[in-house]
Amino acid sequence: YANMLLRALFFSLLNCARALDAAGGHRSHEALGMVRDAGGLCETIGSCSENKGCGGGSSSGSAAPPSETECTDLLSGAAYVEAVIYHTRGKHEHAEASYRQCIERSSSRSSGPDHKQSSSTAALVAAAAYDGLGHSLFDRRQLSASVTPLRTSWSLRSSHLGEGHADSIDSLYALGRSLHDLEQMVDALAVYERTYRLQSQALGPGHVDSLRTACNVARIHRTCGNGAAALEACDATIKVGRESLGESHPFVLDMVAMRGMVLHEMGRTEEASKVLMDVVQWTTDASGSSNPAVFKDHLAKCFGGR
Repeated sequence: YANMLLRALFFSLLNCARALDAAGGHRSHEALGMVRDAGGLCETIGSCSENKGCGGGSSSGSAAPPSETECTDLLSGAAYVEAVIYHTRGKHEHAEASYRQCIERSSSRSSGPDHKQSSSTAALVAAAAYDGLGHSLFDRRQLSASVTPLRTSWSLRSSHLGEGHADSIDSLYALGRSLHDLEQMVDALAVYERTYRLQSQALGPGHVDSLRTACNVARIHRTCGNGAAALEACDATIKVGRESLGESHPFVLDMVAMRGMVLHEMGRTEEASKVLMDVVQWTTDASGSSNPAVFKDHLAKCFGGR
């Protein structure tokens, strides 16, 4: 019975820590303190395991003491919550250390005596930690270092959750972002195209996430000088964007502007001029001034960039 109470208290501390962190302000120190308290409880729970329970004997109605691997699971969860709190506060090096600690503990589960029963759970915890590690490295512009953890997160999540799960798609898109910023265009394009197919199936082609990925497909084609492919991608994205967002939505106008730029780069200057003039008409306000942001070569800003 005491074991059950300790476990309940452990998870309550972690949940409270996440809630304090989400509340923002200056409560991250409190949140981290709760995570450390939860870690201390793990040691107590481990002692209970060594002593065959904390309830003073093993009656038929008492809960079995946790195994060593169950304690490892608890410590992995504490490390992950600690990493998320550090990450949210922009303390990337601390976050990355905690993410790696979580990965190490979760990975050790595959060698435990009861790993078959909970290997999937441990793998998903590791996948979340790999994803967080990759995002933290990406935030610090450690792009090359971010690729492997993001790729590993995608592999684990797609294996255990399925390719179409939201978490799997998020990891795959993040991998595409890293490859894109590394200018590994062939690999980035393949990842974006796969991401778009999965997003279209799971969310629909008109969802903002799907449109953002389609935009990046067009951008890569344009960057690589594949005018015809870029134009085709622009046309398809504009059509879906107009149907789902409306003709004058900033994302749609950005895509139309990029279509005009692609036409210009292909030497089709008359068509390009007409397209860009159409954009000017849509963006001209009552005073007659236009919005120059539409012509910035940074698309889908309303969806947070790439």
